[in-house]
Amino acid sequence: MVNILVTIKQCVDVDSVRPDRSTGLIALQNSQKKFNDFDKNALEEAIRIREKVGGKVTVLSVGEPTVKEVLKEALSIGADEAFYVSDPAVKEFDSRAVALVVSRFYRKAGPFDLILMGDGSVDHYSMQVGPRVAELLGLPDVTYVRKLEMKGSSVLVERDFEDGYYVTEVRLPAVITVAQEINQPRLPTLRSILSAS
Repeated sequence: MVNILVTIKQCVDVDSVRPDRSTGLIALQNSQKKFNDFDKNALEEAIRIREKVGGKVTVLSVGEPTVKEVLKEALSIGADEAFYVSDPAVKEFDSRAVALVVSRFYRKAGPFDLILMGDGSVDHYSMQVGPRVAELLGLPDVTYVRKLEMKGSSVLVERDFEDGYYVTEVRLPAVITVAQEINQPRLPTLRSILSAS
């Protein structure tokens, strides 16, 4: 049984971004939002692990209250529980602030055996949150993971690099950021969408 924390983000749907004709600038406040594509891969991998070895999948999002729709989508895909942390005084959380919130949540709601995240987000793609969380918690961090296999109290991962693939075994608990190549996220069923609501 593995207790997994998956961080998810609601981000700007870059396909909906249009320039303001009067100023020529991009106006993000009117753009549509969506479930970050990379985080869907992390959630899918967590669900696959739970299906193989048992356990629980918890999702956490940091941001605006509008993220509730993304959390409902995560529940409809198969997460067991969902949380979000919001502060009306903060317009946008940077990677440092998000990492701090995730690490505090880990300490309060854990213990978690594994923290899974997408490598980045389609809007900023800073790739900083995973390594920052690992540093704050003193946990091992493996990035660019394209294949993952649970092996008792450790995880065997295949990492993607320019000159090839590397296989690494890491003891749990650990922070893993996954690449989109790791899987094809499932679509929620109508029944699961209604249950999540």
